[in-house]
Amino acid sequence: LNGAGAPLPVAVGAVDIVYQGAVIKAGSLVQDGVFAFGTVTVPGTKLGDTVTLTVRAWDTSSGGSFDLATRKGTQDVVVGPLGGDITPPVGMANFKSFAISSGLVPPVITVPPVASAVKNQNESLTLTVTATGTGLAYQWQKDGANLQESATVTGVATPTLRLTALSAASRGSYRVIVSNPAGSTPSSACVLGVLVPQTISFGTLPTLAYGDAGTLSVSASSGLPVVVKVASGPATLAGSTLTATGVGSVLLTAKQAGSSEFQPADNTVTLVIKKATQKLTWSVLPALTYGDAPFQVKVTSSAGLPVTLSAPAGSALSVAGTTVTIASAGVGKLIATQAGNSLYDAITESKDPINVAKASQTITFAALADTAWKSSGIPLTATSSSKLPVTFTVASGPALVAGSTLTLQNTGVGQVTVNAAQAGDSNYLPATTVSRTFTVSKATQTVTFGALPDLTEGDSAIKLTATASSGLPVTYTSSNASATIAVDLLTPAAAGTAVITAKQAGNAVYLAVQATQSLTVRAKVSIPPTAVLQRTGNGFKVVFRGEKGRAHAVEAVTALGGIWQELSTVTGNGPDTDASVTLPISTERIQFFRIRVK
Repeated sequence: LNGAGAPLPVAVGAVDIVYQGAVIKAGSLVQDGVFAFGTVTVPGTKLGDTVTLTVRAWDTSSGGSFDLATRKGTQDVVVGPLGGDITPPVGMANFKSFAISSGLVPPVITVPPVASAVKNQNESLTLTVTATGTGLAYQWQKDGANLQESATVTGVATPTLRLTALSAASRGSYRVIVSNPAGSTPSSACVLGVLVPQTISFGTLPTLAYGDAGTLSVSASSGLPVVVKVASGPATLAGSTLTATGVGSVLLTAKQAGSSEFQPADNTVTLVIKKATQKLTWSVLPALTYGDAPFQVKVTSSAGLPVTLSAPAGSALSVAGTTVTIASAGVGKLIATQAGNSLYDAITESKDPINVAKASQTITFAALADTAWKSSGIPLTATSSSKLPVTFTVASGPALVAGSTLTLQNTGVGQVTVNAAQAGDSNYLPATTVSRTFTVSKATQTVTFGALPDLTEGDSAIKLTATASSGLPVTYTSSNASATIAVDLLTPAAAGTAVITAKQAGNAVYLAVQATQSLTVRAKVSIPPTAVLQRTGNGFKVVFRGEKGRAHAVEAVTALGGIWQELSTVTGNGPDTDASVTLPISTERIQFFRIRVK
């Protein structure tokens, strides 16, 4: 088909086709080419549908058109090849465009959806349409807008639309558009009304007693007017004012008839009308003191009912009719009672406290002497003029009291103030508290520190064992470098004389104390011992000279043994003075002997 120009007018029923994978719009131009059909697909058809494809050409020179080729087939129509160029009839040599038309017709709706429906909230609705035609497609609409599939709207592209969980938002006009490639046909509309529930609420009900009036507040969630009535019970309703005419339960009913958008609703509520409360009026009571004359008390009820006057057990007052008598000092109480009736509650009202003056009392509490701190208790003694027991408390200072015994605490010393009090009873007022203050000073302590032995420089450390009478720990110091002290171990360090001090520093309740001892540290003298072994009868005598004050061991090897044995110990008298020791008779077989400095 050769040529160029304006598109061919599209005839009614002309459709686009798919040719060799490409869409060819109806009425489009084909220029400078040979038109040979292959496989043509007509959208909107299904297998088994019969379609007619017509290739029509248009010639502007003659103003006419003619069919180039006509083929019939099923869904995929095979047309051609017709072979070579298609030769037009005589007089039509200039083809401007072509059109391909099918034999499809628009859908026809035979059964439309129902015209209207009214449903309650949360109910469901099914709308159905029946239509004839080939290649039908469906699209349901609400108020002219296409519906989309959702949890509550299904079948929007099918003949049957399903609406579930209906609500006020579901109200509207529903129709379906049925279409195929030949055209679209809208159905008539179904108008859906959804009645939503409404509730009737009573506001806070008035609390009424016999003779009272209160206002009722009742409303519907729809905003529509509500009709309220007294169904039963002792009350009347005028407008919104409810008046109690008796005692008992009142049943109230409230109704709302509904509307085009709301379901009918009703509600009931029960209100209990109580008995009325009485009020009592007392005559003025005088100030009272034990021993005053009896007096009159009058009590009246607002209901006009008779009142009974009484006094409970233990009261300082007694009652006979309306006459009140003072029974004792203390606190009195009067009780007025009205038993009530069918319309009024009983009432009991008391007047208390009604004071009857008590007697006063005093405390005798001797001064407390100052004392040094001690662990033993201090007895306390005080008396009251009422003969009632006196209680003691520590107002301040490092002490505790239990009963009548005061114990000094070991947390410190200073002033201690003790209070003596008597709380009174039914006949006596509390006594004025009496305070006594004394001073606690620190206690003395002693340190026991025994004499120290003389030591030689280089000797092993000795343990110091001083003790404090308080049981507190003792510390030690040396007056010079002749001795060193580590905690309680003393080591002779250099020849000389030192003063060793044992001190207890005291604490919050003990004074510090110390004791001293003198320590002599001898110089270490290196004098080689000299000795002579002398025979004496059946034994031996050793005569030697060695370091003064130093212990020496006499050791020997006997004929019966082969080791050195210590036979005796002797203390040297210095390098110029003999010292001697007589060995036991059992050493008569000495082979060798020696002197060893200990």
